[in-house]
Amino acid sequence: LPQSEVISLGDLEFQPSEIKRFFLDVPKGATWMDVIIQDHRPDMDDSAPRMVVLHTIQLLQHAAYRDNEMQKHFNLLPGATKVTSIPVYEGVTAELALARYWSTQGP
Repeated sequence: LPQSEVISLGDLEFQPSEIKRFFLDVPKGATWMDVIIQDHRPDMDDSAPRMVVLHTIQLLQHAAYRDNEMQKHFNLLPGATKVTSIPVYEGVTAELALARYWSTQGP
């Protein structure tokens, strides 16, 4: 994706255990990435929480990948918004993966 201050991945739909991966160019001067996850379920009759997994990683030379990797789990109710901040290194591509947890119920 192109460098920008704000990158929107749009409205994403997930099946249980489906993973969507994105590769982001971290702009010069960036030290943090704020990730905002919103639940926009069209059917408000479905009030069950959905567990979403966020995984990010940057591969740096001479560093173990686990040192620049983060995984977070979020329980989202309909209409909920979660925000998390993740440290990043400028000029190094960041992989961002989102998935609905494998055991999450619902369409």
